Amino acid sequence: MTLPPHADPPIREAAIRNARDTLALGPLIVDTETTGLGDDAEIIEIAVVDSQGSIVFDSLVRPSRPIPPEASDIHGITNAAVADAPGFAQLWAAELKGILRTAPHVAIYNADYDVRLITQSLGRRQRQRGSRSWAGVTCIMDLYAQFWGEWHDYFQSYTWHSRWLRTNAAWTGRVTLTALSPTRRCP
Repeated sequence: MTLPPHADPPIREAAIRNARDTLALGPLIVDTETTGLGDDAEIIEIAVVDSQGSIVFDSLVRPSRPIPPEASDIHGITNAAVADAPGFAQLWAAELKGILRTAPHVAIYNADYDVRLITQSLGRRQRQRGSRSWAGVTCIMDLYAQFWGEWHDYFQSYTWHSRWLRTNAAWTGRVTLTALSPTRRCP
């Protein structure tokens, strides 16, 4: 990989150290597919792997509303595919809550978004009981942005690279989730 000419070596090294420190915690790595980006979006697929790449959990999820065609165009998951899947609250209560609560650490690409979607997908009643009760979370997207080192003057932070997850199958030598499910279609 060729780094941009403005990548700052000490900052890049710090990102590498942070990634190694995160991996040393033995994190569970979480990925989702959703119905959209807004305040009414819901998770329609969630997968969890351990830091060695073993699948811990992988399920389609039936949303409370139909999946918009533009979302299906991105990830390939259709309303027919999720028609018989359990709802998110059911998966949370049955397995996911326990998996994430017992994890030593959680790593997520775009953590703020996925944590928000987990909360949204639980619905109002479940949110009041507290969905965010697992260990620390590391945002892989932030680490990668720091590693890549492309500064964004307007946002005063490193530029996020959402395409990276779709085009690379490894994060510091570990499997990511883009190849987990046969329903995934990466543009």
